[in-house]
Amino acid sequence: MNWTEVNRFFPDASPLQYEDECRDITTFASFQDSFTILDREAGERMLDLGQGFMSYWAIISGEYEIIELNEDKLTVRGISSPYNGDAPLAWYYSFVPEGDIVDDYQELTTQFNSLVWADEFDVDGAPNPQNWGYDLGSNNGWGNQELQAYTNSFDNVKVENGELIITSLINEVGDASYYFDNITLSNSGQTNSTTLEDFEGSVTFGGFGGASATTASNPDVGAANGSSNTGRLDKPAQAEVWAGIFFESSGPIDFQATPIVSMQTYSPKVDAVVKLKIEDSNSPPLNDGSPSVFYEVDQFTTVENGWETLTYDFSNAPEGNYDRIVLFFDFGATGQNSYTSARIKSENLFEFTYGRVDIKAKLPVSQGTWPALWMLGANFDQVGWPNCGEIDIMEQTGQDKTGVGATVHFPNSEGTGPSFITSSRPIENSEEYHVYTVEWRQDEIIFAADNEIYHRVTNVSELPFNSDFFLILNVAMGGTLGGLVDPNFTSDQMVVDYVRVYQ
Repeated sequence: MNWTEVNRFFPDASPLQYEDECRDITTFASFQDSFTILDREAGERMLDLGQGFMSYWAIISGEYEIIELNEDKLTVRGISSPYNGDAPLAWYYSFVPEGDIVDDYQELTTQFNSLVWADEFDVDGAPNPQNWGYDLGSNNGWGNQELQAYTNSFDNVKVENGELIITSLINEVGDASYYFDNITLSNSGQTNSTTLEDFEGSVTFGGFGGASATTASNPDVGAANGSSNTGRLDKPAQAEVWAGIFFESSGPIDFQATPIVSMQTYSPKVDAVVKLKIEDSNSPPLNDGSPSVFYEVDQFTTVENGWETLTYDFSNAPEGNYDRIVLFFDFGATGQNSYTSARIKSENLFEFTYGRVDIKAKLPVSQGTWPALWMLGANFDQVGWPNCGEIDIMEQTGQDKTGVGATVHFPNSEGTGPSFITSSRPIENSEEYHVYTVEWRQDEIIFAADNEIYHRVTNVSELPFNSDFFLILNVAMGGTLGGLVDPNFTSDQMVVDYVRVYQ
């Protein structure tokens, strides 16, 4: 039996909020029922997916708590651990057997018929500079753990034969070595510190996923790091994206007293994800054999072929007798993978309030590609995200190429973080041309694919969707919605026939 996701609730939802406010989003899933159900001693029933995912938006791997399970409905609760070290978040999902929901889409009747701006991409070369500028670089993963660097190179973005072509490429795949040294612990104020490991003596390392480690000579002795010896992690080209190493401490580490960890790193590339994980090696094992009590925090390298110090905050780590340090370098990439792509925008060139946007596009099919056609509030530089608002006309995850999604992002009512409203739908042959539309009205925002409505959001004056926005077209690699990149990936494209705006 397959299951179809019918509703989903936002992070931090209590069970009561879930019952009262869960939205019907009628989204698409391709979820086989060959899962494993675990009965816990405390009476909880858990659904174990291993490393798999449940649906287009239910992208937490591992175990879900079963809230309800019968022949007509499955409701689960999942816990995600944000990569930036914030407290875990609760998500709720409901599914019904596939076929219980009929895709009966209404046709969009537009209120906007006057063409006010368009790019038909009819002149070969670079995108028209009167219409488009560029976002460039890696920007620490663009807030989403993305793996690519954006460029304005013809290899990544060009207009050819009446089409805009955005190409994601892998630059190099080879063996990579990363160095690490002088791991210290300090209190929250960083007024007192102690050395956990300086690698000047003998250290016993373990490795997994194809990675290995040893002590090695310092590759760059100098003012930044005068040590003679360091740790070195070797990650071959054929290593898994989750490859890493670990070593044991001499005894349990008190992360309540000394939650701040500093570590010197030396990387051959910038914006490599350096994940530092702490484990209680004596806690009950998970299904994959790893300890059940752990906590991990990500940082990004900012220096190429030079030493820098990365700092990690473990203040939110659950209680445990932590005695194992686990390191991942360039997490999410095999070997020394380096991706490039393009992100073009109409910021300061064309900005507008209300109207209809039609974008005719073909999407990439490779696992790990994350194409998006979207808009951002023109006051982004002044108020930041999410206060500026974001309207995602279309985005597609890297793990499900049979559907597309549409989302609006805005600040929550307390003003302490983001909220969003989202939906998705199946789409056949996304690698072929489809027209993705947003109808942005003063009282409503409507999303359609091939003129079939699949998502509606009420717009009110309190939301940031009543002032100018600009357009963005891009393809990301990996990250929160891209997921793991196909280890055999070399290149893929998003092709756009036209962008048209009506008012």
